[in-house]
Amino acid sequence: MERGRVLWFEQLLGIGMISAAGVVSLAAAWLCRGSTLLILLGLPAAFLVFAAGTASAAPRAMYRPEDIENARQNVARHDWARRIVDGWKSGASFALSKDRAFFDALISDLTPGTSYGQNCPHCVGKQSLMGNGRFHWSIDRPDEVVCAVCETVYPHADYPETGVLECPRMGQTFTYYETPEERADPDRRNEHALKWLGDRPTMTTFSGLIRFRKLGWTLGQALSLAKLYALTGDTACAERVVWILDRIARAYPSYLFHSYDGTIADWPPAEVAANMGEQESSGGPRGGRFRNDAIRHAYGLHQRDDYATLNNGFWGAGRLSCHGKGSDSGPLLSLAIAYDLVREATDAKGRPLLDEATDRRIVNDLLQAGCTDMEHWDSLSNKGTAVFVLSAAIGMLFEEPDRVRSSLDGFERMLDKRYHFDGHYSESPGYAAHNLHNVSELPDLLNGYTDR
Repeated sequence: MERGRVLWFEQLLGIGMISAAGVVSLAAAWLCRGSTLLILLGLPAAFLVFAAGTASAAPRAMYRPEDIENARQNVARHDWARRIVDGWKSGASFALSKDRAFFDALISDLTPGTSYGQNCPHCVGKQSLMGNGRFHWSIDRPDEVVCAVCETVYPHADYPETGVLECPRMGQTFTYYETPEERADPDRRNEHALKWLGDRPTMTTFSGLIRFRKLGWTLGQALSLAKLYALTGDTACAERVVWILDRIARAYPSYLFHSYDGTIADWPPAEVAANMGEQESSGGPRGGRFRNDAIRHAYGLHQRDDYATLNNGFWGAGRLSCHGKGSDSGPLLSLAIAYDLVREATDAKGRPLLDEATDRRIVNDLLQAGCTDMEHWDSLSNKGTAVFVLSAAIGMLFEEPDRVRSSLDGFERMLDKRYHFDGHYSESPGYAAHNLHNVSELPDLLNGYTDR
């Protein structure tokens, strides 16, 4: 059976003092293409193994011509491969039934919220823990969330979002739920507010959570549809990827840096990223040093005497997402791969689906701008290493070798500084797994790459 792109991190790192160049060299022997083992292990690459294109230009980033051929052969020969593709088709069927207006309306121009620290006011303290609210969301009912415990549907007339958080400099306004006690006693509202992370008052916002879920679904659809186009040549798939990329590219410039504890930077995002990166690298606060009125929180957190911070900085802050895979690094990587797979797609008459203005907007206002923001986070933390993957992918995609070299350097520093001689990670097994998740695509990207 054809095998897939697998990097056995545990064995490679167990070698000890190995250079990143050595890892990439060894990876040529260990990396192969397309395997059920990937699926069984649940590694991120498992979901990308078939992503290869029938587009007129070979992808430049994650996938190579041999991957394309291997994917086709796997689908032709193996039931397990066909089952994966059938799953993609099933998951994409809803998106394929929608027109461009649907995607334009689904993605908001207002900065998305967060799923962390949300509360269900109907059952908190009775059926759900404070700050640990869990909510279901479905594309079939995109304008509501449902408590996973008590099944209360939000928005709800009994629990209105009466709180307002203004970001006047950047022209955005956010709403959130206030308890009856804090509405009745505004001078002590922090005491009466719903809490998260111990006793910190938190902004429970169903509208923000809904925007976040809508965006997350759309991001996932972009990559799935791009893989389907690459494998099948179905222009309808590529067309919707272009719609999604363009809609996000139009909204992204207005998206503000926001933290998972509800803090929002009312300041130009590029300047926020540069400030946080400079401060963290020089030993200052990871959340940057901003004028006090630039950092907005519903309950006034993270204010110092002469400056304010964006909570814990890049670790928990982004523009598209403040969770998971390196905050914005993961979503931007997915969008870059999707773009790579459809950038040369044409319609039935041979006309490019990406016109010049749309292509420029996606490249400059979304992919390049987002990558530049995240590159200010030069961190070897288990989450920060995701930036190296994004930077390498963008560097390969747009033929910017300095970015690829910088990513290789970061990977080498990670091996040297974050792993012990015996191959064990310097933090807990859970964080070791998180680090692997965040950096696992990088050897795949670098394997066989040359800028000469």
